[in-house]
Amino acid sequence: MNRGLIAKFLRDSRWLRWGALFGIVLFEVLFTRIMREIDKEYLGMLLSSPFFSRLINMLIGSEIGGDLNITVLLTVGFAHPVLFTLTWAVLLTDGTRVLVGELERGTLDLTLALPVSRWDVFLAATVSWLPWGIPMSLAPLFGAWIGGQLFYEEPIAYARLAPMTLNLFGLYVAVGGLTMLVATFHERRGIAIGTMVIVMLSSFLLNFLASMWDALEPLSRLGLLNYYKTIEIYRNGLPVTNTLILVGFGLVAWIVGLRRFATKDIHAA
Repeated sequence: MNRGLIAKFLRDSRWLRWGALFGIVLFEVLFTRIMREIDKEYLGMLLSSPFFSRLINMLIGSEIGGDLNITVLLTVGFAHPVLFTLTWAVLLTDGTRVLVGELERGTLDLTLALPVSRWDVFLAATVSWLPWGIPMSLAPLFGAWIGGQLFYEEPIAYARLAPMTLNLFGLYVAVGGLTMLVATFHERRGIAIGTMVIVMLSSFLLNFLASMWDALEPLSRLGLLNYYKTIEIYRNGLPVTNTLILVGFGLVAWIVGLRRFATKDIHAA
């Protein structure tokens, strides 16, 4: 593995990664503050609405039920679109910047002219995003902890929230591996990113439709978000099977992407 390439790739997107990490923590702090202001009786009335209940079901993967303590409410923050947007912005940027971004600019062949192999480039590009999955997966819990210390006197069951970070990391690996695979099929970065956006929006849509129409429940298993259900983690602990499915999917996609990148034609500038 080439250390010079790793240092370069890490340096190129460092501000995006740090900005996303800070943004996740800040969002969770603010979300914790907002949850303090919600009247639980009013929330109970909203949950009696079929549409609102299904919308929450789409986010957290299951019905909230009658237990409306603060820890349950915070599980919504661990599956909020803002969290996914910040996390996936890093993955889509780093996962496509080298493999297809430099190819589009005509500079990838110059990089490969250095004494490095394609495997070195692919591995270095992976290192630019994979280790960041650890702090980014822990960031929601850290933000919730800060919010709890600032705004709450009642205890928050952080032990119920902690397993979500492992499942979130599995989702991070799955999206990252798939992004790198998709990047090897395109020569335009915008198209590669657009493809991934469509894939992830489709996963949201599958979850939503499945929550409204039981006949679509088997189809929802095709979406990655089906394997990240925060309220079920709150109730039952870490879903080892779902986490392994996500990590395994990401690993397989990554391996296929590596094989394809090692053999694809690279056009000279």
